[in-house]
Amino acid sequence: MQAGKIFTGLFAFCTILLTFNIAAMKKEYLLSMIVALIINVLAPVFAGDLKITRATVYLDGAEIRSQAQITLTAGQNTVAFKGLSPYIDPATVQIAGENFRVLSFSRGIETVKDDQAYQDSLGQLQQQIRALESQKRQLTTRISILNKEEQVLMANQKLTGEGQQQAADLRNKLEYFFSRIRETEQARLEVNEKLQQVQKDIDSLKEKIQKLVKPEEKTFSTLTFLLQADRPMQVPVEVRYWVNNTGWFPSYDIFASENSLELTYNANIRQQTGNDWLATQLTVSSASPRKNQQVPGLFPYYLNFDVRPYRSTMAMDHLAKASEMGIYAVSGRVVDASDNFPLPGVSVVVQGTTIGTVTDMDGNYSLQLPSDARVLVYNFIGMIPEERAIDRSVINVALSPDFVALEEIVVTGYGATESKDMRVRGMQEPAFSRPAAPPSVTLGYQTSFAWELETAYDIPSSPEPFLVEVNRQTVPAIMRYKAVPKVYESAFLLAYVPDWERLNLMDGQANLYIDNQFMGRSVLETRFMSDTLSLSLGRDEGIVIKRERQRDYEQRRFWTNRVREERMFMIAVRNTRETPIAIDISDQIPVSQTSDIKVEAIEISGARLDKETGRLDWKLDIAPGQTRELIIHYSVEYPRGRQINLE
Repeated sequence: MQAGKIFTGLFAFCTILLTFNIAAMKKEYLLSMIVALIINVLAPVFAGDLKITRATVYLDGAEIRSQAQITLTAGQNTVAFKGLSPYIDPATVQIAGENFRVLSFSRGIETVKDDQAYQDSLGQLQQQIRALESQKRQLTTRISILNKEEQVLMANQKLTGEGQQQAADLRNKLEYFFSRIRETEQARLEVNEKLQQVQKDIDSLKEKIQKLVKPEEKTFSTLTFLLQADRPMQVPVEVRYWVNNTGWFPSYDIFASENSLELTYNANIRQQTGNDWLATQLTVSSASPRKNQQVPGLFPYYLNFDVRPYRSTMAMDHLAKASEMGIYAVSGRVVDASDNFPLPGVSVVVQGTTIGTVTDMDGNYSLQLPSDARVLVYNFIGMIPEERAIDRSVINVALSPDFVALEEIVVTGYGATESKDMRVRGMQEPAFSRPAAPPSVTLGYQTSFAWELETAYDIPSSPEPFLVEVNRQTVPAIMRYKAVPKVYESAFLLAYVPDWERLNLMDGQANLYIDNQFMGRSVLETRFMSDTLSLSLGRDEGIVIKRERQRDYEQRRFWTNRVREERMFMIAVRNTRETPIAIDISDQIPVSQTSDIKVEAIEISGARLDKETGRLDWKLDIAPGQTRELIIHYSVEYPRGRQINLE
């Protein structure tokens, strides 16, 4: 290795001699160039072992901090850290330490194939096959010998004799002949059976070889630093870098009680960087550093004839909301388009939100949708991202491989930087009946928030997400029921949380628990401006609701040129619970869009009527065991001979 370096250095020096006029150079300058060249060529290479100590996980990506102890000699030193994630952003790499200077940095890509276990298994199976093939040859030889013995016997089967003595001798010869024939046939039968079994064993071993999983080539990054030191020393260093193919999305566990919610904030960390994070301090941040951080500008908006502006078919405002089509949850399966095998660990996110999930080991997923969901985005390592409009409740997707090569090397030079302290906002620790939440500190920034977890975690590089509880709070809530009997004859319990902005909530799926019983899933939506956050806690079967048409009380009248029809509905709400409830009921009457149709509300049981939309709203307090009845009675008058659709 050293000889190669010396040869390279001498070759470079010879090139310099040929390029410049040696006679014009001073001897001192020439000598200094030779010394500097040799020092640079013979700079020791130290293979460092980086240990990941801290990871700040963002919504898409993570900042990694790693530490190592390196040995430096006086002068220039080449320090290489190998086996790192191939998804490192080289522009973000920094090294920090004392008493050395950073002259340059490079990132290289290497491919490693660890197939020792595969080769060991393959060798054992092949050795067993060779032993069986040897046994097979022996059995085949045995059959050949038996065949020849039978041929000899059959060639000498002519037996003759006269007299009593010759007859006895003939009888003995016949007995011997048939005895040998039977023995030969029996031996050949046994050998054939053994031969068939040996062949089955050989076929079985060959099938096992076919099923052996061949090891895939793994790609790693190598970070190489050229450091200048004034003296020999051992020094601790910290290497920081940004890594892709990781991130997190929020989910919640919500336990409802009479006047409060116990809200558990979970971070679902997806980590597929190629490096396991062992005993790593985690910080979970709501920021998205990969998004454009520049303030957008406006450009002139020119109009002309016969020019149509381009609009992407996936633009969110171009598609109908899933809720408008009656779709409130979506499920499906994600496979590899090249072989139709399921893809575990695919990220499935509602476009424009943090609401998402990942596929399981069979490629299946299920996701509750927010009210304004239009598009799902599918992402997976090595696959082309896919966007799908939410136009049905089951969406199966086949992702195609993305054959984009990793960049080979990036070189840059810089000095060590110093980190800034974070501003910390304390969090009160409430008392819980469930197991205590892991200790954490809430970090507040001007544009984002984060949780710094005090417990170190092992986060393996895996398609399966790793769920970490980052925060738990008990918040006051106002509980009210809400029902829309025209759509569902069910009462839904809603929790209204005032001043929710201080909770640092984000959009996400929520598991709902009432009286410590799992009641299903809902979606927590925080993107809409409102002083009070409303959260649906699910249906309550203890509130019985019926909406029935009262045909006996309806009338239909005809005049010369007009028709007047009536519709009447009764809504009955019964509280079978042992406590009083407060419930909001919503229904509607039709709204005319032309002067030829006139709608009149005859009886609406004191509801608040929005004349623009026809919406009816009641706010009721119902005692235990009590039943309240509401009447919706309206008339519609329209020209005779015309048709309208009345429910």
